[in-house]
Amino acid sequence: MKGIRAGQRYGQWVIAGEEPLGAGGNGQVWRAEAADGPVRAIKVLSAGGGAGGRYRLGRFSDEIAFLAAHPHIPGILPLLDSHISDDPGEASWYVVPIARPIREALGSDPDPAVVVGAVGEIADTLASLAAEGVAHRDIKPDNLFELDGRWVIGDFGLVTYPDKDPRTQHGRKLGPLDYMAPEMRQDADRADPGPADVWALGKTLWVLLTSAELPLPGTHRPFEAAHALRERITFNFAAELDLLLEQATLTEPGQRVSMEEMARELQACTAPPPEARPAASLAELHARAAALTAASRDHVTRRQERQDRLTGAWQELAQIVAATATELNSLLTFYIHSQDNGY
Repeated sequence: MKGIRAGQRYGQWVIAGEEPLGAGGNGQVWRAEAADGPVRAIKVLSAGGGAGGRYRLGRFSDEIAFLAAHPHIPGILPLLDSHISDDPGEASWYVVPIARPIREALGSDPDPAVVVGAVGEIADTLASLAAEGVAHRDIKPDNLFELDGRWVIGDFGLVTYPDKDPRTQHGRKLGPLDYMAPEMRQDADRADPGPADVWALGKTLWVLLTSAELPLPGTHRPFEAAHALRERITFNFAAELDLLLEQATLTEPGQRVSMEEMARELQACTAPPPEARPAASLAELHARAAALTAASRDHVTRRQERQDRLTGAWQELAQIVAATATELNSLLTFYIHSQDNGY
């Protein structure tokens, strides 16, 4: 970004280093030091006036507002400091911890179990946000990080949440094209962002597992060698992941798995085997047995109740039949007696 250089000050933060840590459509990220010594990452909004500049400033403000409203979610790169200015000549910026990009943290030849665990943790965070009506809309490897042993999500510049003012300019594409769900390409204004996040995370998982630069286009096709994970990685649950990715990238958004289901499936793939899990106490075993057999007990109870009702109905019907037979026999006897006596 023109004008940013080592030694430049933003609030208490001073730019350190000669090159940015990264750059995007909304700004650049640099190392910055505070007077008391810690080194952090500062994102400075790209300068510019007019409609484009106001649009970027609005997005930047939304991102800061969202981060400020969610300070205690461990799966989000936390906001440390920020400044917003309506003056085009004054920079707007925010500061977050320096975190390792997920590709760097995983390494050049990552263990598939580690990758699945990392993406499962990210899916769990996204599922928690989805439960609040929040969607990221820019999921890709470049926006995922490792911080203090946790896998976290950064760059919420395209975040959407309840009661947020709509800022999408008609026809504007949102998110990275290679990870973008088809409905976001067609009409980002009206697309449901939840299933779009599922699609993008599915593409991200495939890229991280295969170490590919970019995902393949379209729905994941498990039985094609170019797509199939079982043809590319050695992992006990590769076939299950292939099916999960197919469900995450279906063309129809409403047919995709939910983010909660995706998180649950990924976590199941990395769960320790039963023999490796801590032994449960007797009370826990009783509780589990009670929970597992509750439905069966309910079924038996309902079946017994039905049987009792049927038995009662049969007994009642038998009594009616017996009474009817007695009445008919009396009528028949009376008729025969009447005929014999000439009536």
